[in-house]
Amino acid sequence: MYLVGVDIGGTKISAGLVKGKIVVRKIREPVKKVKKDFLKQIIDIIEWCVKGIDRKKIKGIGMGVPGPADYEKGLIANPPNLKQLWNVNIKKVIQGRFKIKTRIDNDVHVIAIAERNFGFGRKLRNFVV
Repeated sequence: MYLVGVDIGGTKISAGLVKGKIVVRKIREPVKKVKKDFLKQIIDIIEWCVKGIDRKKIKGIGMGVPGPADYEKGLIANPPNLKQLWNVNIKKVIQGRFKIKTRIDNDVHVIAIAERNFGFGRKLRNFVV
């Protein structure tokens, strides 16, 4: 099974396809400042990552987003550096487009989880990101 990871930032969008390790990854910049174009760039980079992969073999899409996020609803609340994404339900957009279970969370939370499970934090009782 594959997973797709996406990091949304004010200066770039990075995405990768993972199957135990990174299979492909892409960084796209500069990011458009218009909501419709920005969302299209996110969709395009995910499309690039999953090109040629049977969608049934993709378990999920995880996205790290800047600023406050309502991970249960999939809503980017008010990221300070991406005003065009204020109150956008990114989960609904991406899950609707790809028909793959999608989850979002604040990018720092995502980094902390990754470090705890796969990185520097694995052998530590406490750490700070």
